[in-house]
Amino acid sequence: MKAWNARLKEGRMAEEIIAGVSRYRMWCEKTGKINTEMVKQAATFFGPDMPFLEAWDVSPLGRNGPETPKRMTFGEMRDERNSQAMREFLGETEDMKDPFFAEEWNGETINL
Repeated sequence: MKAWNARLKEGRMAEEIIAGVSRYRMWCEKTGKINTEMVKQAATFFGPDMPFLEAWDVSPLGRNGPETPKRMTFGEMRDERNSQAMREFLGETEDMKDPFFAEEWNGETINL
């Protein structure tokens, strides 16, 4: 209740939070999380990180079952951050080709 009341005091609408609970419930059902230790507790779900605002989409992935929400694991975040740092280091912008495969690359070796 403390986290719920804190979100309401911050200006969140009860309908918005309840809609998030509904999306999360459907996600938990489709991913088999119901009655497991992996279901978020209310204090966390209504907490300051506000998971109730997430889409909690479930997209089929063929034989592997439904997709998890669009949150990245720590490893994926690290890999993405490292990849972004490498692009910045190499001066790559969104409209450039990958410098390792671009035709204009001069073949110079980059030691990392």
